[in-house]
Amino acid sequence: MFFKYQILYFLIFIFFYSCAPKQVEVVSVEPRKIIPNWLSGISNDSLFLYEVSKVENNSTVSSDSLARDKIIKLIKTDFFKYLKKIDQNHDLNFNQSKEIFWNDRLKKISQYVSIYENYNDGKHNYSLARFDKNLYVNEFYEQFAKVDRLNREKMKSIDSAISMDNFKNIAEILNETVFYTGSNGLIAINDKDSSVISSLKYIEDYLNGINSRIQLEFESKVLNSMPLVNEKKRIKVLAKDSRTGKSIDGMWFTVMYVNNNSVDNYNDDLIITKKDGSVEYQVQAIGDEQ
Repeated sequence: MFFKYQILYFLIFIFFYSCAPKQVEVVSVEPRKIIPNWLSGISNDSLFLYEVSKVENNSTVSSDSLARDKIIKLIKTDFFKYLKKIDQNHDLNFNQSKEIFWNDRLKKISQYVSIYENYNDGKHNYSLARFDKNLYVNEFYEQFAKVDRLNREKMKSIDSAISMDNFKNIAEILNETVFYTGSNGLIAINDKDSSVISSLKYIEDYLNGINSRIQLEFESKVLNSMPLVNEKKRIKVLAKDSRTGKSIDGMWFTVMYVNNNSVDNYNDDLIITKKDGSVEYQVQAIGDEQ
C-alpha cells in the first residue's frame, strides 16, 4: 500500500512539472528604421511651402539653416517676379526700392518659416523646412485692413499746399504701404494689390505735382555779413511754390557737386530750408568744378 502511494505521488509530480510554463529564449530584433518620404522633395500645397536640405554629418553647414534659406530664396524670387509685373502693368518703377521692400517683407516672413522634421541616414543630415502660408496670410489680411483704413483717412487730410504736414502724411502712407506691395505669387492675395497700387499711384501723382511747382532761386553773390571760411563762397537758396508764390519752409534737398568733371567723383550734402524758405550753403572754392 505504501508503495502504491509513492508511485501516485511520483506521477502527480511528473504531471505538474510537465504542465509548468517553460522559459523561452527570445531573440531581440532591431526595430526597422522608417525612411521619410520627403527626402527627395515634397510638393507645395495650399497651406505650406516646403524645402529639403541635405548635408554630410561632418559638414560645417547647418541643414536647418540651409532648408530655411532655400524657402526664403524661393519666396524672394517670386516676390521680385511679381513686382516686375506690377511695374510693367502700372508704370511704377521699383528698381531703386525693391530691396527695401524685400527687407521689410523678410522680417515678417522669417517668423513663419520653421523646421518641421529632421532625419539622419547615418551619413547625412536632412531637414524639412516649411513656410506657413495660412498663418502669414491671416495676419497679412488683418494688418493690411488697418493700414488701408488709415491711409484713406490720411489722404483726405492732404490738401494742395506744399507743407510739412502734407509731406509727413505722404511719408507715413508710403512707409506703411511698402510692406504690402506685391503680395501676389506664392502667397496669392490678389485682391489686396489693387488697394496697395492705388495708394502708391496717389503718392506718385501727388509728388509729381508738387515737384513741378517747386521753384529754386539762387543768390550767388558773396554774403559780406558773414565771414568766409577758407576763402570759399556762400550762396543763398530760396524755395518757393510757383503756383502761390509762397516760400517753402522745412524742405530737404540734396546739393551735389562734381569734381574734375567726373560723375564718379562727386560729393553731396543734405540741406533744409528755414521758415522763410531760404538756406545758406557754402560751396567749393572759386575755380573748383561745381
